[in-house]
Amino acid sequence: MGAADIARCDVRRARENLVGTENEYRSDLKRYGGELTLGEANERLSIDEERIQEFLQVQKLPGKRGSTAREMILESRWDHDDPNTKRLYPKDVIFETLVTNYLEFGEAAQLLYGEKLPTIRLWTHWKEYVVGGVPDGVTNDYVYEFRATARTDKWLGTVKDQAIKQARLYAFAFKKPRIKVQVAQFQMLSRNPFPIKAKDLPKPKVDTVFGASTDRDALSILSEFDAAYRAGVY
Repeated sequence: MGAADIARCDVRRARENLVGTENEYRSDLKRYGGELTLGEANERLSIDEERIQEFLQVQKLPGKRGSTAREMILESRWDHDDPNTKRLYPKDVIFETLVTNYLEFGEAAQLLYGEKLPTIRLWTHWKEYVVGGVPDGVTNDYVYEFRATARTDKWLGTVKDQAIKQARLYAFAFKKPRIKVQVAQFQMLSRNPFPIKAKDLPKPKVDTVFGASTDRDALSILSEFDAAYRAGVY
């Protein structure tokens, strides 16, 4: 199961995504020769975080956001087993990128406003579930989740709550004591603004939640999903 579906308690989507999630699991088993242990994942993350800081200090170019100066960004879903993609790189074209749907909107928003942190996919076992998730970032102290939304204030609480639950599942998997969640709300974005260039997206209001997370928090989320899944709730 995917952590995002569990956080939403979305049984229908979890069932629809089951084959795809199983394929990702098998792909990781093949890539790493088995499941990554928490220690192995942290070792990879610490190396990447060190490389990121070094690269940013040396290579970051001057210039305000939105200008023609390049910004250093981290590929949000790079392949940790491929040295050709595990890298930081300059990307001045992000502002000219045409955003054509809400998936691309979320990715563009994260590149522009999210923290640049290393990440990796990790699988955890609970009861008969194998839960997979890729945080938007992992540090020594916390896991990071970024969410972008064009919804009104009426729905902002729901978006934030789901993001917090997702982060708690990541904290449980990576054994981190804290979570950091950022929700970027694009209040002036029309209901169907696509296609639109990334540079023309309105500046969002970014709400940040930073706090403790315990195993009990995550187990409560998992138990709620388990009950719904067994009851066949859609």
